Amino acid sequence: MINKTPTYNNKAKSQILGISYKAQGTRGKLRSFLTFALCLYTFALFSQVDSTKQNLFIIARPTADSIMLRWAPGNYKYWDLGNRYGYNLVRYTIMKDSSLLSEPKKTDLTPTGIQPWPLMDWEQLVKTNQYGGIAAHAIYGESFEVDAGEGTTPQNVVYKAKEQKQRFSFALYAADISPEVAVASGLWFTDKTAQKDEMYLYRIYLNLPDSLARLNDTAFVFTGIKDFTPLPKPIELSAEFGDHTAILSWNSFAQNNIYIAWEVERSNNSKNFQALTIDPQVSVMPSDDANPEYTYKYDSLPQNNKEYYYRIRGITSFGESGPWSELTSGKGVEAIKATPNIIGHEIIKEIVLINWEFPSDMESAISGFKVLRSTNHKTGFTELKANLKPSDRIFTDKKPLGTNYYKVLAYRDSTAKKSSYPHMVQLTDNTPPVKPKGLTGLVDSLGIVRLNWQANPDEDIYGYRVFRSASGNDEFSQRTHRPITNTFYIDTISKKDLNASVFYKIVAIDLRQNQSEFSSVAELLKPDDIPPSIPVVTQTQATNEGILLTWINSTSSDVSKHVVYRFIKGDSAWVELTATPYKKGNQESNYTDSECSTTKSNQYKVVAVDKSGNTSEPTMSIAIQGLRNTKRPGLQKINQKIDYETGKIYLNWQLPENPVKLIKVYRKTNEKDYTLFETLEGDKTVFEDYGMKVGEFYAYRFKIIYKDGSISGFSDEIKIEY
Repeated sequence: MINKTPTYNNKAKSQILGISYKAQGTRGKLRSFLTFALCLYTFALFSQVDSTKQNLFIIARPTADSIMLRWAPGNYKYWDLGNRYGYNLVRYTIMKDSSLLSEPKKTDLTPTGIQPWPLMDWEQLVKTNQYGGIAAHAIYGESFEVDAGEGTTPQNVVYKAKEQKQRFSFALYAADISPEVAVASGLWFTDKTAQKDEMYLYRIYLNLPDSLARLNDTAFVFTGIKDFTPLPKPIELSAEFGDHTAILSWNSFAQNNIYIAWEVERSNNSKNFQALTIDPQVSVMPSDDANPEYTYKYDSLPQNNKEYYYRIRGITSFGESGPWSELTSGKGVEAIKATPNIIGHEIIKEIVLINWEFPSDMESAISGFKVLRSTNHKTGFTELKANLKPSDRIFTDKKPLGTNYYKVLAYRDSTAKKSSYPHMVQLTDNTPPVKPKGLTGLVDSLGIVRLNWQANPDEDIYGYRVFRSASGNDEFSQRTHRPITNTFYIDTISKKDLNASVFYKIVAIDLRQNQSEFSSVAELLKPDDIPPSIPVVTQTQATNEGILLTWINSTSSDVSKHVVYRFIKGDSAWVELTATPYKKGNQESNYTDSECSTTKSNQYKVVAVDKSGNTSEPTMSIAIQGLRNTKRPGLQKINQKIDYETGKIYLNWQLPENPVKLIKVYRKTNEKDYTLFETLEGDKTVFEDYGMKVGEFYAYRFKIIYKDGSISGFSDEIKIEY
């Protein structure tokens, strides 16, 4: 049978928890403490869980002979279910002696479940542990108000709506800070039966009735005693000392998965330390400039000019205290009582004189003055070189900027300082920036232009303006609506613009809106994806030397060559014969195909190719057969053999009667048209090809070069389907 949380009347609760619901003073103390605890709970490990992603969480901490386990629900709903029905904890032995078990061994560590203590059992804990009262009141109290007034008001309605979240948050915070409260809350278990040579998977889940068993209520953690590691020292502890004050800081971010709170102690002799606060330290941000990775602690010093020492240590969710940090120390210093005040300035021939006032009777309290300058009244102040004595009240800036913000800093050694308010000085500036340099750019195939240039050396540069011209001869138009501070610019142009280039120039503008000269013009070539015009074949004639092909060249201005292809009836693909470079001014070109077929019709096509690699549409010739007997015979009766075991193709033939010098082998595949594949000596009668792929198509043709210099035509095509 599942036990539910018992119900007690207010009087019984008051007697046990020590809370008077009618006594305003006592309730006020409770509210004050809870309000303080609410600030602290942001450091608690389980009070930071994201309830939108998971409903139950568990962590483990091995020791030398046992394993401590802590768990917590992810939201109020599951916290309330855990209080009512309790939890079950199961252990699975996964490994033994570094070997994975064939079947995990299951052990039920809490056969009767684990729940929060009954209310009456909290009495002694509440008397000795302040967090016990918080947790008991959160679990059993009928109402839970941090600070609400009397009556029904909009404020009361808001507080009532937040009551559940307050119960949940304070209960988890109390369990995080106090191991005893975690045990009493049913959120802690120590596995004392764990063995040093085993590794375990722990499973925690809500002991829910069948009607609620569908809820996501399980969490796991994998660990073993061999995972035990000592707790680390806190790092980067430092202190900044002021007038009867010290601000401690340390890197808590680096150890935020280990420690949830911190203890801070102080000593005046580096030996006898005393805690600064009863409760754990929380994070304090002294200013907007403070590093968020650090935790800060203010301390009020009893006296100045006395050495004080500090140390800290972390507290884990299991109530363990880590080792103490290294010591940091220092002395409080008396603050500089007076503040410098800049009372005016004078500008003489581009030189700025700054005047300030400071009480003469306070000069003995300072070491001197420093002058700081920036172009911004809030940030970026740098010290100007000067050796100013306590009696000085004037400073000369011989190299001022166009716009200057000055501060005068009174300082005493490295221990104290006091700064004036910023004072602005602007010079009359009619000098334009220097001419921008290094303007370059690229245009991609999509019409996107990327410009970049060198940054101007002027210190008062405000930005740059970009101008563009389509041809370089027409007017440049401004592309930037306002000055840009970067040294790059991205523009777009129309791909339909027929100009081969686009032109840009820029100007620099300073803070006073003085404009530089225009930069040198940058001409950027556009990517060319427009094919050249089509050449026209005007003649195809069979001659004794072969077939003469004549064509009118493409009229496009950027043509680089004309390529001639031939197709013999019965072949499977066009063969490239020649690529004729284009000579400017030539209107007509020709080519003689001395290797044409004299037994089958030959057809030709010519394409123009421009400098960007764009190819025109082909111009086609009429089909024509070459004159017979104008060439020596080629190879006849070529035999083929395929060896599938070795992946080879063998071709053999008989040589003609006339002496042969060379035999040229041309090959075609699925992926590549006919190309010269190999040249054989004239006495060869066998050709061997290897590396064949199953399912691929291969074709071969041969040409003979005789020793007298004559050349045969192509042999018939040999087609092989491997």
